[in-house]
Amino acid sequence: MEIRRYQPGDCQAVAELFYKTVHTVNAGDYTKAQLAVWATGEPDLKQWDQSL
Repeated sequence: MEIRRYQPGDCQAVAELFYKTVHTVNAGDYTKAQLAVWATGEPDLKQWDQSL
């Protein structure tokens, strides 16, 4: 495993990982409506990139 700093080319993969994690790991603790608000599946990748 290689650990490195975030790079802008990682943004799409990080956003997809976030979505899948929220909708899989947290599915037993939250309603589908809550999950949909938390992770919509349509992130603003420009905003994500700037924040990361």
